[in-house]
Amino acid sequence: MNLSSLIGLIKEKRKARIAIEACLRSREPFPHTLIHSIGGLGKTVFARAIGHELSYYFIETHAAAFKHREQLFAALVHYSEEAQRAGVPLLFFLDEVHGLKLHLQEALYSVMKEWWIPTPRGKHYIAPFTLIAATTRFNMLDANSFVTRFPNVWEINRYSQTDITNIVAYEFDKFGLSYSYEVVADIAKRCLGVPRIAVTLTTKVRTTTVAAGETVVT
Repeated sequence: MNLSSLIGLIKEKRKARIAIEACLRSREPFPHTLIHSIGGLGKTVFARAIGHELSYYFIETHAAAFKHREQLFAALVHYSEEAQRAGVPLLFFLDEVHGLKLHLQEALYSVMKEWWIPTPRGKHYIAPFTLIAATTRFNMLDANSFVTRFPNVWEINRYSQTDITNIVAYEFDKFGLSYSYEVVADIAKRCLGVPRIAVTLTTKVRTTTVAAGETVVT
């Protein structure tokens, strides 16, 4: 999935394309990026699309999985080595980053800036990589220190009615179902601008339609 295949996110995709073009021309890693929004707006899909455009080695992790510095460092070293074997840079996607305790946020500073991890014997360097962190609780992050480590801090807002309508239509199209504009627009109105809700409601309607032996959504 690339950026062009994503419905909506016009401003966000424009920012991402500028950053992608800049790093490809400079041959520097894509800047560390923090994405925040309410749940269900597609932060993970957006990050994955950026990774696809860059041809980076995309790894998705969850902040809750890391309780100790050693776990976080071990993951970075492991996936960095995997990316090197694949011959491409690492894109380390860290979801719900507000779940990292303060000392774990601080532990990332040196590796984000200078690509090294502290060890009992000194410093262990890893290949330059990109951290994309996502959160639904931006206010829980250390705004004066951790947040400032990210050159890109992007907020995703609720989708427009038009974009949600297009998402609903796309979900029906995938399964070859027919529909009227009025039907998809009516479903879209109930989605509060959240794609995840749109997919959930569309799935329920599709299931009911198929179970009834119909091919037209009414």
